[in-house]
Amino acid sequence: MFSHGLGANRTMYSSISMDLASHGFFVMNIEHREQSACASFKPSSDGDGLEWIRHQALTQGSEEDYPVRVAQLDIRIKELSRGLDLVEQLNAGTPVVNVLDKGGKFDLTNFKGIIDLSKPVLMGHSFGGATTLVGLSKEPRFKAGALLDPWLFGLRETISQLPEEIDKPLLTINMEDFVTKEKSLAQLKAFLSSRSEVERVMCTIRGTVHYNQTDVPFATSRRMKPLGGSVSETGEHVSRQLNIAVLRLFLHRQLGLKEPRDCHDIVREYETLVEKIQWFDDRIV
Repeated sequence: MFSHGLGANRTMYSSISMDLASHGFFVMNIEHREQSACASFKPSSDGDGLEWIRHQALTQGSEEDYPVRVAQLDIRIKELSRGLDLVEQLNAGTPVVNVLDKGGKFDLTNFKGIIDLSKPVLMGHSFGGATTLVGLSKEPRFKAGALLDPWLFGLRETISQLPEEIDKPLLTINMEDFVTKEKSLAQLKAFLSSRSEVERVMCTIRGTVHYNQTDVPFATSRRMKPLGGSVSETGEHVSRQLNIAVLRLFLHRQLGLKEPRDCHDIVREYETLVEKIQWFDDRIV
């Protein structure tokens, strides 16, 4: 299950989501409706149209911002739990109404009995990374997590408590520019090293920016990239390959699957761009 970042939506991570789905993973991208998305919508109360949910614009990192993010995190966790409920219904063959595609041709009962729910994994980018940490502590059905360049502002008063509440494997993939600007690397290292008996892995991909884990670099022209902050020293295609390779290695490891050879090869090929990863020591880097 994937939680999007601040100002994003469920469609902005299709390059990662579709790659994982192409390897057999069931991927659910949540679109949060607590005004953190760029925009969202739901069917209107009369059922004849759509009700738009606008983005709540605040000065990021301000004192005004903090209580709003804390409240949004609480709503996000409830949405994740409802998302898991829905996946369980799909797997059980329970009739589910697709309110966005009424009368559509895709039969949701095709998912009956084919989803492995033994070890759901929660992951998120930026604010979705903070959401992932809280989700792992609050929702017992999630068995592992992955943080993509997490923005931890909404956890500034509670992150010290989370290590004791989270006893699940965790992967963190940082983009060099963002983790440096946010000065969160020391905080992440302290968090990840606090439970030595739990597998917690972190790496940073050099020459990358925050948007390298989204579709933005692929959807903007060369002229627009500087305006949108998606220009990176490490190209978007290489960054995407590395992000997905590390993610797949982690997921296969957690699910007890054979680690994919192609992912090993990608990490080897670009090893100078990736800070050393603990569980790659003997076999890859």
